[in-house]
Amino acid sequence: VTVNYRLPEGQTLPAQSVTGKIGGTYTVVSPTIMGYTADTPVITGTFANQNMNYTVTYQPVAVKITVQYAGLDAATASHYPAQTLTGNYGDQFKFNAENIPGYTPDLPAISGVYSMDNGANMYTIKYTGKPATVTINYLGANATLLQSVTLPGVVGGTYTQTSPALTGFTPDSAVITGSFTAQNATDSTSNTPITVNYHRDSSLTEYQLVPVDVHNQPITGVPGISTIDGFAKPGTILEIPDYTSLGFVTAQKPVTISADASTSGVQQFRITYQKQVSYTMQAVDTNNQPIANLATVTATGFAGAAITPISVPGYNVVDHAYTVPETGTTTLY
Repeated sequence: VTVNYRLPEGQTLPAQSVTGKIGGTYTVVSPTIMGYTADTPVITGTFANQNMNYTVTYQPVAVKITVQYAGLDAATASHYPAQTLTGNYGDQFKFNAENIPGYTPDLPAISGVYSMDNGANMYTIKYTGKPATVTINYLGANATLLQSVTLPGVVGGTYTQTSPALTGFTPDSAVITGSFTAQNATDSTSNTPITVNYHRDSSLTEYQLVPVDVHNQPITGVPGISTIDGFAKPGTILEIPDYTSLGFVTAQKPVTISADASTSGVQQFRITYQKQVSYTMQAVDTNNQPIANLATVTATGFAGAAITPISVPGYNVVDHAYTVPETGTTTLY
């Protein structure tokens, strides 16, 4: 009895032959080959009055590989469990890395050969979180008192931010903690800010200090001068901002937050400032030419205020109406 073995291309196995007496029995066990399964594990029979031939065919074993994802935050990882691929032992495979929002894989793809070693069939793709930011807006108090903050990090990392203390206000969240998610990635279009609401103490009153000119119009366009918003208890005395270094002065005294219950809403105080200007006066004749031997006069005054020209021997003042200019210039008289 002769047994031949048929294996995939490139594999060989010598035939087995057994002899015996007619009528006797025979048993031929197919050899074990790692990674392959014989279609007939054992051939048995009775010797006949003729030679007998058998063929045993081997097929590769089905093998499974597992690909795990590492480096993901818990919420994201729950949506991306380990993946498996099944193929024949000895065959090659290729597995493309999953495109996971907020993360970058260390390999674009994994390739290899299906193995009979379970350890060799385990693969890991490591993901790194992309740069991310979380913005926290503080509402309920004026922006000049509490400004938004932006926390930097990476997707998968964590953040902790203590809400600022503000006298007379209580935040609805004392501490903000969390993890940077794909929505917080810098390339995300759905990064929603976190809001912390501040609740004002009922004993506080909101106020505004509005700087105005002599015409009671708000002063604008001057760096360093702006409306001041705040909160204080009734009876609080508020000091008047000093803008002398910016060229604006006021004679107004400190103001007091009203305790009158009928005064509701924002208490506004309009603070009048006068603009100080350094100017120069030059005496000229009727031809608008400077009068010889007369020096110019430099003085400081409030913009718009009247100027009294100095006396010039032998000359009469043509126009008595002069005012301090808005900017430091030379006035001819």
